[in-house]
Amino acid sequence: MGPGALLARAGPGLDKVLDVGHASSWKLALRDVRQGDDDAAVEQIGPLLVVHYSIADPTTAGLVQTIFASIVGEANKALVKANRGYLLLMQDVMARGEGPAAALPDIGILLLLTAVLCLISVRVFRWDEI
Repeated sequence: MGPGALLARAGPGLDKVLDVGHASSWKLALRDVRQGDDDAAVEQIGPLLVVHYSIADPTTAGLVQTIFASIVGEANKALVKANRGYLLLMQDVMARGEGPAAALPDIGILLLLTAVLCLISVRVFRWDEI
């Protein structure tokens, strides 16, 4: 995606350490990270820097976390006197997928809750005595 103001100040050295590129859509950017083609997908929303990375390669994930924490930390040093700053949010793209498969854990929880409520209602109302 397009470079944010904070990343523009990070300098040209960033692409020497991480695979920096631009995607035509956010969905493609996340797919490239998930497939390992890019190290991270980054978006800046005002003072919030959101970094999407993949934990599939722990070394690269650690590098991504360290580098972006450093970028935000250095930017915040300059803004301390102004009582402003940036926030960093790191999200693993592998933690939650897309499509119907992403809803399976939620569906499983609902099914378990339904089963427990059925068992409780049978016990409380003693359906066998009716």
